Formats: sequence, structure tokens, C-alpha cells
Amino acid sequence: MKTHQPSRQGSFFKKPMSIAVSTAFGLGAAAALTVPNIAQAQLEEVVVTATKRSESAQDIPITIQALGEDTLEDLGIGNFKDYIKNLAGVTSGGRGPGRNEIFIRGVSAGKGGLKIAGAVGLEPTVALYLDEAPISMGGRNIDPYMTDMNRVEVLPGPQGTLYGASSQAGTVRLITNKPEFNEFSAGFDASIANTTSADRSTALEAYANIPLIEDTLAARLAVYNVKEGGYINNIRSTWQIPLSNPAFAFAQENYGYPENETRAVSRNDHLVEDNFNDATYEGFRLGVRMAPSDDWDVVVQHTSQTISTEGVWDYDPTLGELNSVSFQPDYADDEFELTTWTAEGRMANLDIVYTGSFLDRTVEGISDYSGYANNGPYIPYYICTPGSYVDCGEAAFFLDQYYSTERTTQEFRVSTDADKRIRALVGVFYDDTENVERGDWHYPSSAANGFAPNAPMSGATSSDPNTRPPGVAFFNDFTRTKKETSLFGELYYDISDEITVTLGARSYDIDIGF
Repeated sequence: MKTHQPSRQGSFFKKPMSIAVSTAFGLGAAAALTVPNIAQAQLEEVVVTATKRSESAQDIPITIQALGEDTLEDLGIGNFKDYIKNLAGVTSGGRGPGRNEIFIRGVSAGKGGLKIAGAVGLEPTVALYLDEAPISMGGRNIDPYMTDMNRVEVLPGPQGTLYGASSQAGTVRLITNKPEFNEFSAGFDASIANTTSADRSTALEAYANIPLIEDTLAARLAVYNVKEGGYINNIRSTWQIPLSNPAFAFAQENYGYPENETRAVSRNDHLVEDNFNDATYEGFRLGVRMAPSDDWDVVVQHTSQTISTEGVWDYDPTLGELNSVSFQPDYADDEFELTTWTAEGRMANLDIVYTGSFLDRTVEGISDYSGYANNGPYIPYYICTPGSYVDCGEAAFFLDQYYSTERTTQEFRVSTDADKRIRALVGVFYDDTENVERGDWHYPSSAANGFAPNAPMSGATSSDPNTRPPGVAFFNDFTRTKKETSLFGELYYDISDEITVTLGARSYDIDIGF
């Protein structure tokens, strides 16, 4: 199987021939009409916070990539795949929106969890952040839509001092626009795109920055509704358990096959559809910023998003370009709520930052699993007559999957005067994460073969203690917890204006339960 994602130009898919119409509208407290001149044709300066301080990307004494707001707009960056393909040395692997993993410089511990069980997979090697909140997950990185984003930062790894776990290969940070005092601004963007041999894509995005109290209080709201049209076809086909299944060799050797051997045939006529892999992003982000005094600044922000998908994002090259076959519906709903808070201030010549986040994410969906009949050696045991495997039911299987994450993080850090030749940053980080993953593998023919519904074993710890529906041949029920407390610090010494020496250390205690 191959995974495919068409490239994007502007805010729409670009294939052999495409036509798009878009409109944008912006409002500001003040506006001026200017004629472009040579002075304006300069590189965009991007201020980054990758080192936990605000610095120009040109002045930072470490390797860093940054896509600024103008660049994100010019490239039409919309989602995960869009910004990943525009970052040098950064790649990804996955099976569609919300089911991807990031790799930097090819460093990987294996792509565990991309297909079935993320809760039992390895920790990712690249950390993903939304502002100060870590949102990386093995095989299931959150895919926030890039409406009203300020920049994307990439730090090649290892980044173990300031960012800790999952940063061995590097860190990717998505930075949002925050509320601004004393200036009202708003913007609206709409686009419609038609792509050759694909469905239409549409996007509606808007934001508003609203000052409430001069120099003290402001709010910012961003909303979006984006539909990305499909481009992979589910073609008509039939399916039965193949005689190449390893179990049949055993049956042939021990029982032989009588002349009346039968294998039920499944058809997917009711699921045949061109361009069946649609994705819809719906969500909003609301931020409130307050300055209780001249020395302190507080930002609280809430992001809510749902990704609804149908179809698959991989295809079988032997069936033709962008053709796939499914015998069961493929769909998923990926919802997350993320609340973050940051308080920054200055006390006794020290810069102080307290930040935290609470993430609640749920993914539910159905995936066709019929292909497992090719090599699952116990399949005939469930859907064929016992022992001889003379008569076999349909091999149209599917996986009913539930995945949830609750994650609370907090960080407190203190840094000395950034203008001093010798300076330091120290902090403490806390993370409490719980992942629950359930998978019910449905073999509908197993119910007709007399298999009783499955239930959790007596005395087992289970997130769902209920007996599974008839036809569930087996199931997984995993709960994985992680609690981390880390102390970290860095010491900086400017040997000259061009050379800085950094010494960093991190001490951590991580407890993982499964």
C-alpha cells in the first residue's frame, strides 16, 4: 500500500489541471494604500521563542527553521501535511488527518501505532507543540488547522534540555497569533477549488482581534470550516478468504479439501465511490490577554476542533493510480479541546514564566480490515467450519476503534537578564497523561459459527467492562499512563558577539503504567 497526499498551492490541491476562486477581506484600525518599492522587498524577520526567549531567528546561536506568517500565507499552509512538506529535513508517515508521525533527519524508533494501537507504540522521536503545550502522540499527532497562525518553528534534535521527552530527533512548534491591545483588526478568507479527477475543496476562515480595556484587556477569535475534497477511488471488487491463507495448508495436510468446499464472496457495490476520502476541519480558537500590571502579562486560550474523515489515504498500486478497495465503511471523528494558560512577568531582575495546558482528545472510527484475511493464520478458525474448514463465511472484517487522551502539563521557569554576558535559565516541568485505546475486531461470520460474545476476563482492569457485541472475534482494551517531573536548566556565556557557549542539563523522573 502507498500513502498519498497531493501537493498544495495556495489553499487548494494542485494536480494536472485545477481552477480555484478565492476572496479575502481584512479590517484594521488604520489602513493605507502604498505602492510596493524596493525598500519593501526584503526578507521577513521572524521572531522565535524556541530557546524559551523571544529572539530573531537570524540571531539565535542554534540551528532553527522558521516559517513566518507571511510565508504561511504565501504557501497556502492549511494542515499538517502542508507545513511538513515545506520544512527541510522534516518528513512524516501516516494514514490520513490526525494519524501521522513526524521524522527529522530520518531518525525513527519505528512507526508503531500508525495502523492499530497507538497506546502500545513507542514514544515519538519528534515533539510537537502548539504554543507551549506538548501535543505529540505516537502515530496520532494532533492536526490543528493553521488559521491565524503566526509561525512554525523547527529545532533539529536532540533537544533534551528545554523540551525533554520525545525531542531526541527534534521539536516542531506551532505558534498562534495572540490578542493585541488597543487595535481592532479582522480578516476573512474564502476559497473554492476544483482539481482534475478530484472533488471540490472549500474553505472559510476568519479572525477578529478585539481590544476591550486600553493597555489591559483584549480578546482574539479565529474560526474555520474547511472541506478537503477526496481524490482516491474505492473501486468495485469481490473478496473471499484466499486459499493462500496459511491455515489452509494445515487443513489440506490433515483433512484434504472435499469437492464441495465453499468460501463466501463479499461484494462492495454499495461502497463504490470516486474520490471517497473527504476530510472536514471545523473549529475555533478563543484567546484572552490581560496585563494586570506593567510587569505582568497573562494569556488564556482555548482551541476546539473536529476532523471528520471518510475513506482512506492509502491505495494499492496494483489496482491503478489512486485506486483502493474497501468492503466496510471507513470513517472517523477526531475531536480535541485544548486549554492553555501562560503568565509572564518580571520580579527582582528575573524573568518568570508559568504555563500550563489541559488536553482532552477523542477519536472514534471504523476501518476496513478485510485484508488481514490474506495472512492471518487463525482467520479460518473463526469463519469456517471447525477443523476441516470446508465452508467459510465472508471475510469482510472491520475494526471499531476508540482512542482518547487526557493530558495536563505545567511548567515554571526563571531566567536571568538576557542582556548579560553570563545568563541562566532554570525550570521545572510536570506532565500527567492518560491514553485509553479500545479496538473491537469484527468478524461478522464468527457469530454464525457459534462464537459467544467476548467479555473482559474476570479480574482484569478494563476501561470498558461490558461484553462486546456478537461478531467481535477479539478486542484490545489498553490504558497507558505517564507521569513526569523534570528539572532543567541552561547556562549561557558569550565568549564574543559571535560565539556563545551553552551548558544544559535535565533531570527527570518518569513513571509509565500499562
